[in-house]
Amino acid sequence: MQAVCAAPSKTLLSRIAHHPPMQTAFKEIADTVYPADQHTRKPPAYEAVYETVLRPLRDRPIRLLELGVHSGHSLLLWHRFLPFASVTGLDVRPQPGNLPVERVNFVQGRQEDPTAIARVAEFGPFDVIVDDASHVGEFTKSSFKLLFDDHLAPDGLYIIEDIAASLRFPDWPDYRPFEAHSDDDG
Repeated sequence: MQAVCAAPSKTLLSRIAHHPPMQTAFKEIADTVYPADQHTRKPPAYEAVYETVLRPLRDRPIRLLELGVHSGHSLLLWHRFLPFASVTGLDVRPQPGNLPVERVNFVQGRQEDPTAIARVAEFGPFDVIVDDASHVGEFTKSSFKLLFDDHLAPDGLYIIEDIAASLRFPDWPDYRPFEAHSDDDG
């Protein structure tokens, strides 16, 4: 198992290097699933990373879990980009009405709730877990503890989006301004 932050593992990079280019790019699919005014679309930098990191998994029957699906467009994106994957989403909001029936599962609940995570885990173990839920450090930490060891497949990817929210937004629940420390600070 591996947590993915900025740099994928050597194993993953070797799989990426030997995989032929895809026919339809992640961004092209995102362009078709998200409405033009959709504020929840994944940023272009994320799209490029997902294109690279998930390309080797595209033709495999993997299981992907996304925490935080909001309007459901990201589940549509995963469903189309990974045509053989089983895609599961968890969100505090009710199930979006735009989800396909085949290969997509949805659980309503909070990412830090062990009961909700147990319901989601019934669809695992997961080859890829994407945490795009609250962006609140304490909740992210809770779901990571509940999922990483027991519900992420061996060699699986655990991706946490937007971890800097608590450093950037003063009104964020766990905001703490970034303070640079010199090497002399210990």
